[in-house]
Amino acid sequence: MGMIAMSLAGILCWLCWTVLTTVGPCASAVMPRAIPVPLAAWLSAAEEPPPRIVVNGRPLSAAEWEFLRLTRGENGALTPERRVWLIDHAIERALIRGFLSRRKITPPSDAVEFQIRQLEDLIRRRGEQPDPFLARLGLTREVLQQELGLSLAWQVYVQQAASDRQIQQYFEEHRSELDGTRVRVRQIFRKVPSDAADSQSSAAEQLLLRLKRDIEAGRLSFAEAAQQHSQSPSGQQGGDVGWVGAPGKLPAELTSVVLTLQPGEIAGPLRTAFGWHLVQVTERKAGQLSLEDARPVILDRLSVQWWQDVVAKERAAANISRSE
Repeated sequence: MGMIAMSLAGILCWLCWTVLTTVGPCASAVMPRAIPVPLAAWLSAAEEPPPRIVVNGRPLSAAEWEFLRLTRGENGALTPERRVWLIDHAIERALIRGFLSRRKITPPSDAVEFQIRQLEDLIRRRGEQPDPFLARLGLTREVLQQELGLSLAWQVYVQQAASDRQIQQYFEEHRSELDGTRVRVRQIFRKVPSDAADSQSSAAEQLLLRLKRDIEAGRLSFAEAAQQHSQSPSGQQGGDVGWVGAPGKLPAELTSVVLTLQPGEIAGPLRTAFGWHLVQVTERKAGQLSLEDARPVILDRLSVQWWQDVVAKERAAANISRSE
């Protein structure tokens, strides 16, 4: 029974995740992990008292907390860091719920019911009844309707708010990231952990600055500098990491930079979570994708940006109390 129930909990994670990520506002959430552990582990975790969260007079219910915990893949006792993260996410959703409610924006009822029926059918096909199964996970049909409906309502808001002019402007400002443009990239990489001492990080940055000056002055080539100083495996190939597009095999913050460069141009040093990078574009292929091809990606990005903007504005004026 435990393994069956846990596979269904994984299905719940998957179903809720597909709804949440199609509308973009949950980019800060980690991908839920459908890990088959005994049902007792979930029930034990559920025995942890939920935090007391009140946003503008409305308290977070235990079932709402359990929905967040479950759909974010928290299948055991929460660490203090994850508990704080989950509380922050619960507050975000409460703020968005109030924002949408004041604007009388509601989700399409048929879309919500379709998602609920999908879940119920999956539960029945595995020999369970939906209501008792959800109850064992601390959930109700009403909570699922509410939480899935919130994300679908946000999608309605984004579609209403995003004008053709805004979408066109975003496309023009980020064309190389959206039209399929690809560039061939070299890099010189110096590994610096995110928790490294400032002196270690500064030394790596200064080395790359010196190499950049030498390359631009013609005292050595980029490929020679990469072979001598790069700590990436690509250093042995003169720093060549191949063709890169968006999304690409480089960290996103590097990809967004290299796609703006013309052949021969160098950028950096650039800091990522991995260390410091000096990058050069050697070839460029223009993309052929149109605005209409890119529209879904643009709406996703605007959705994430607007979600963050709304949360920040709502939080500044909200009355929030929390106990962790």
